[in-house]
Amino acid sequence: MYAPGNCAAQYPQISEVTITAAPAEGSYLVGWGGACSGSQLTCTLTTSNKVTTVDAEFALIPPDNDDLSDAHPLNVDSPVSQVTAGATDQDGEPQPTCEPGAPMGGVWFTWTADYSSELSVSTVGSDFDTVLTVYRADALSDGVGALGDELACDSGTEAGGYTDAAVTFTGSPGGTFAIRVSGYLGASGNVVLTSELTLIEFDVSVVVDGVGVVSVVGGGECSGECVVSGVGGSVVSFVARAGEGHVFVGWGGVCSGVGVCDVTVADGLVVSALFEPAPGVVPVSPGRLLDTRDGFPTVDDDGRVGVLAAGEVLRLRVVGRGGVPGSGVSAVMLNVAAVAPSGGGHMTVWPCDDPVPSEHVSVLNFSAGVTVANAFVVGVGGSGDVCVRVAAATDVIADVFGYVSNN
Repeated sequence: MYAPGNCAAQYPQISEVTITAAPAEGSYLVGWGGACSGSQLTCTLTTSNKVTTVDAEFALIPPDNDDLSDAHPLNVDSPVSQVTAGATDQDGEPQPTCEPGAPMGGVWFTWTADYSSELSVSTVGSDFDTVLTVYRADALSDGVGALGDELACDSGTEAGGYTDAAVTFTGSPGGTFAIRVSGYLGASGNVVLTSELTLIEFDVSVVVDGVGVVSVVGGGECSGECVVSGVGGSVVSFVARAGEGHVFVGWGGVCSGVGVCDVTVADGLVVSALFEPAPGVVPVSPGRLLDTRDGFPTVDDDGRVGVLAAGEVLRLRVVGRGGVPGSGVSAVMLNVAAVAPSGGGHMTVWPCDDPVPSEHVSVLNFSAGVTVANAFVVGVGGSGDVCVRVAAATDVIADVFGYVSNN
């Protein structure tokens, strides 16, 4: 039989009658009542000499994200439009603090923060009275009973017809949040959900102790103390590079060891790098031990003045001068320069106690009129002197910046 709404029909006694339920589009049969039971679309019964009553209950099909377990992932920065008709309250579904006690069948969305960020969500543009609620949802698969604290709740403004609910909350990296859009007193319609994400940056303090630098992979370096900024939850990588005569001992703060320091950015982090003199190598403040130009002093004004002639050997005292001890030294670190050479040639420097090197041995090559310099390590022998020879006449400068200890 076909009987929309309420109706009645007569049948002979002891007749078999089949009734078929035909839900409207977007609806479903909740179940039969009276002489029929169950939720199958057809019910067959046998009439008697009494009035037989049959009831059929229909309801709207709930949206597919009516339950928290079926929540839709929120596509941040892309508006969502959805019809909420048929949304229901789940058992145990929490009441929003901004509209307590009112039935709030709604639809659910989820969002997981990749980085430290602030998410703003609104229902501006919806066509019914909306309520927005946000919860922590780190145990999402356990359902509404496992929802965390309510983080935000809003039911809009009178001026906006209560269709302009808006919330803003902060997410930490990896945190999952449940967002419910419900209708006040069970209202439903077309919801328009918009969202906007703002990333949050933090400063990582970098402290360099000793002679060296800390480079940030991708650009920039730091010596002394500096600050590197990054989005919370992103990874910033640091590499340590020791200065001349020093070694990198290791990281401190949030890093350890001596390899690349990968830091997941968060608030209040400190990275430190410790550099120490290399074993046996002792740095000193650069000191001038030799300057053959007239009017240019040395650390102790103990030295010759005048251009060094081609083939001439100059004996230079290095121990006991410029911060170098008078004993216990096996070698010094020198930076020498040929200043305005008269012609092309080279410079040779060696421990004076050693045999004179071949005329082809060079620590520095130069051209006529061009001042050039080079740094190197040379032994001092038992005498504590080094010898300097040039292949073309030139003024010579020699600075010491460290030594190698016998200890």
